[in-house]
Amino acid sequence: MPSASAFRPITPAPPGVQWTPSRQLHFSVRGKYELDLPADCPVRLLWCEFSGDYQVSPSYHDFLEVMQIMEGTGRYVVENRCHRIVPGDVLLVGSGEFHRIETASRSVLRVAALHFAREFIHRPGAAPLELEYLRPFQYRSANFVHRIEARALDARLVAERMGRIERALRSSHPSRPLAVRTFLADILLEITQARDWDSEATLSLGRRARDLARLRPVFELAQRRSDQRLSLRELAGCAHLSAAHFCRLFRGVVGCTFSEYLRWIRIDNAAELLTGSDRTVADIALATGFASQSHFNRAFKQLKGVSPAVYARRMR
Repeated sequence: MPSASAFRPITPAPPGVQWTPSRQLHFSVRGKYELDLPADCPVRLLWCEFSGDYQVSPSYHDFLEVMQIMEGTGRYVVENRCHRIVPGDVLLVGSGEFHRIETASRSVLRVAALHFAREFIHRPGAAPLELEYLRPFQYRSANFVHRIEARALDARLVAERMGRIERALRSSHPSRPLAVRTFLADILLEITQARDWDSEATLSLGRRARDLARLRPVFELAQRRSDQRLSLRELAGCAHLSAAHFCRLFRGVVGCTFSEYLRWIRIDNAAELLTGSDRTVADIALATGFASQSHFNRAFKQLKGVSPAVYARRMR
């Protein structure tokens, strides 16, 4: 297998494909990534560009996702785990798993992000053999690793199949869904063969869904009152949990503390105001919940890599 350092995608993106800046991705007030999957072929392939000047907040989605790093380096944070990523690496995201990608300031990381509905591969009542394609998404133990290193699989094959899926999705041929499903199955087979998934202990997907549902009122409260001080007692009560249990559950599901999550929301809101209004930095700092402009400047630079003033000049 090619090493991570030697891997060069055959075609990072087929001709005509435009890289989608991370700031154009859409999220709900609960931190859910919103993306419509067509009914006839529930697959979407996005060629995303992550910039150190615009870090994305932790988010989740209901569908399954396979990402491949095409260019650049950075970090992949999923729930309470963090992985260094390089070109050729493949990342797995299951339903309801909070995750984000980080890259250094002034650098760019490009990713092919393949999103698909579980039922597109295996419908309830279908042949059990088809369920084997989804084996990597069925295991979520405490030791589960969401990153598959480029050297552990045929990274060139995955990149080539990503390109074929892109071309098939553009096609109007009647066999379009079959072609997409075939190429997706090739990728899933390569992933399945890359690791002994049977050695992983299973974690109930039902429990994961319940944990996420319990925290949804907290996500909504954080978005609605992100500029206010929220007490631990209020947050725990919103989830009907003790303070200690809430802290453990939130970090286990989201991958960071509530304070860190709230800071992401405030910085995201500030970034929108910096590029979409004429308000001063001091005014924006107070409007988004920061006690002072100096505190805001430090937090903004830590997450975005540049000061608010520099960020505003670059994005306008």
